[in-house]
Amino acid sequence: MNWTDYIAGCFGETDKIFAGHASEEERAFELLKILRKENEMWRKVRAEFVAYLEGNVKNEQHIRTEILKVEKYYRCWLRD
Repeated sequence: MNWTDYIAGCFGETDKIFAGHASEEERAFELLKILRKENEMWRKVRAEFVAYLEGNVKNEQHIRTEILKVEKYYRCWLRD
């Protein structure tokens, strides 16, 4: 299983809010552990999250808002 397969679990099924529920936050943390173990770069991770949201959300403002949350959660822990 690729780490990108875990992205959807970090968002609410219908609202597509990042880590909005405790179980989603737990999955986001588990994904962070995988990302760090695989030494992934922030730019690549961000691109995959953007691609996921663009494929599931039509509201551009919602996408920007959620990517900012993802950045706050992950960026400081990943390579640039």
